[in-house]
Amino acid sequence: MSLSMDVHRHVLAMIENVVRTRTQGSGGRIAYMGSMSATQVDALLAVKRFDDPSGEGYQRELSKARVQKVSRFLAEEDMAIFAPILLQAHGSWTFEAYDSTRPNLGRLICYEKAFILDGQHRVEGIKKYLNRHKVEMPIPFYAVHHLESREEIRTFRTVNSEVKMINKSLLYYLSKEVDEMANLATQLIEDADSPFVKIGSLAGKRKKAQWVTTQQLFNATQRMFKFRHVMALPAPTKVALTKYFWNWVAKTYEIEWYDAKEYRLTQALGISSLSLVAQFLFAKHVPLGMLDPRALHEETQAVDMVSLRNDMEKALLHIDWSVDAMQAFKGTQGPLLLAMQQLQKAMSLQALMDLQKLMQSQQQKQVAAINQEA
Repeated sequence: MSLSMDVHRHVLAMIENVVRTRTQGSGGRIAYMGSMSATQVDALLAVKRFDDPSGEGYQRELSKARVQKVSRFLAEEDMAIFAPILLQAHGSWTFEAYDSTRPNLGRLICYEKAFILDGQHRVEGIKKYLNRHKVEMPIPFYAVHHLESREEIRTFRTVNSEVKMINKSLLYYLSKEVDEMANLATQLIEDADSPFVKIGSLAGKRKKAQWVTTQQLFNATQRMFKFRHVMALPAPTKVALTKYFWNWVAKTYEIEWYDAKEYRLTQALGISSLSLVAQFLFAKHVPLGMLDPRALHEETQAVDMVSLRNDMEKALLHIDWSVDAMQAFKGTQGPLLLAMQQLQKAMSLQALMDLQKLMQSQQQKQVAAINQEA
């Protein structure tokens, strides 16, 4: 079929190899599926901001952090896959079939810009990645031929309000191959020698007998290894140290461990506060020399488990984990208050303050190193 565009209208671009289809329902709308280049994205796509003077806008402000996240994802993933950009062409894109034997395969002749209904952060993130790395890649899209203004806004609202986010526990489980803390949290639920194996929920759906989630344990392990010299421990050592700590707690408070109704030990308050206690005890007993790669395998850099256990006993024995007793630690600051109360049984206030200063110093050095690399 020959090309027959409207000679009286300016053509912004043409997109080849497009499939024409219809949306679902008896009143289905014509829609197009295809892909465009980064150059075409700039020429063909626009955004209706919520404060558009026409009063018909709907898109939120662009988040630089989300754009950067998309760009970084593309840079780090060899096989990055992302959903098509959802567009409204408002009748300004004309489809032309290649021939009569394939009436739904052809090209789009684009006379005006289409509006992004969903995917503005993906678009900007992809552009950022392509501009930085000087590469090219196809950007998939799904464009509805025409929507009235009210339908356009309703579609945007539906897409952004009805989408169910992936459960974070499931997300951490799926990240276990690339994220050390996610892998550690997963092992705490899966491994037979972990006290969480009977009470942990891998995918995050709490059940009567499985109330501790992968997300909770991911957050807990991040707290436990917040000091850089502790994080520098070899991965197997971190796993063994974490299991040692939680197994000791579970054995010490065996009744409380398996009764989440009457006690708060394995509820959010208990796990959060205990992981904070572990954070400081680990920082005290793991040698600072762990930050020196040359010292990683020297015997002098081994964790003093006897001293660690002594401090664990000082800090964590004889805690009343009952619901009534834990009322004193309600609220967002509860875990921190409980942790500090228990830590002062094993460490002086000055020692705690010195460790907090050490953490700040380590974080400042880390930020400086990152800035220097950039």
